[in-house]
Amino acid sequence: MKRSQGVTLVELMVTVAVLAIIAMIAVPEFREMTARQRIHSTTNDLVTAVHFARSEAIRRGATVVMCKSSDGSICKTTANDWEVGWIVFVDTNGNDNRDNGEEIVRAWPARAGGITVRPNNSNTNTILRFNGRGEMQNLGAGGMSFRICAPGIGAEGRSVVLTRLRPATEPFNGC
Repeated sequence: MKRSQGVTLVELMVTVAVLAIIAMIAVPEFREMTARQRIHSTTNDLVTAVHFARSEAIRRGATVVMCKSSDGSICKTTANDWEVGWIVFVDTNGNDNRDNGEEIVRAWPARAGGITVRPNNSNTNTILRFNGRGEMQNLGAGGMSFRICAPGIGAEGRSVVLTRLRPATEPFNGC
C-alpha cells in the first residue's frame, strides 16, 4: 500500500477555516486590550508628571508649572485638550506662562491612538501650579480631575483626581 505525504485540500481548508474563526474572536479583544493599555499608560504618565512637578517645586523651593503644550516649549491656553502633551517648567516670574529663559524641566509628548485627556467640566484650568512647598495652588475647593478615554471600548476610562497634595486614580465610566 502506498503512503501519502502531506495534507489534502479538504484538510487544508478546514485548518484555514478554524484559524479564521479564532482570528475573528481574538482581533476585537486585542484592540480593546490595546486601548485599555493606552488609557493606563496615559494615566500613569499624567500622575508621574504631577508628582514630578510637585517634587521639582519642593527641590527648587520655587514655583513650578505644568501646562499642556503641543510643541514641547510653549503653554497652550485654548481648549481643554491635554492629550496634545504637556510640559513642566520653572516659572521664575510667576505669570503662569513659559517665557524665554524659563527652564523646561521635562516634556511629555502627545497621546497616540485617539486617547483624550480632559479636565472635568467645572474646572477649565490650562495649568497646574505648585509652590515651593509642593502645594497645588490653583485648584478650586473641590479639587480637579482629568478624564482619560479611548475610542473603541465604550464608556470605560480612568480618572485622575487632584487635590492640593496628591493625585489619585480611579475607574471612570462616562467616556
